[in-house]
Amino acid sequence: MIRIPKRLLIHSATLKVYSKDWTQDKETSVDTLLTNVRYERVTKLNQTSKTNKDLALKATLWYDSSNSSPKGVNFVEGQIIEFEGVPHTIEVINYYYDDKGLGHEQLGLV
Repeated sequence: MIRIPKRLLIHSATLKVYSKDWTQDKETSVDTLLTNVRYERVTKLNQTSKTNKDLALKATLWYDSSNSSPKGVNFVEGQIIEFEGVPHTIEVINYYYDDKGLGHEQLGLV
């Protein structure tokens, strides 16, 4: 698997991670700016999730382990990615490896 060239990683997005405070009363968000990613709107791409549920994805976000920032982001299904003010939920994560390890991740967004 080839690394995604930086010239193709022209977008930025925000990863929003929500957590409860120690009293479990207030939910807070930690925002992480993702740079050098690729966001593509999707039309009529159906994919099956791990629970064998059919998904109609709205977008795909590509995160390259070498060229995207920050390094070492741990994506989890259910997290929120905001692109141009529009929130999307991560429904599917596909990992692509090469001889050096993880090359890039493809996030299926709804």
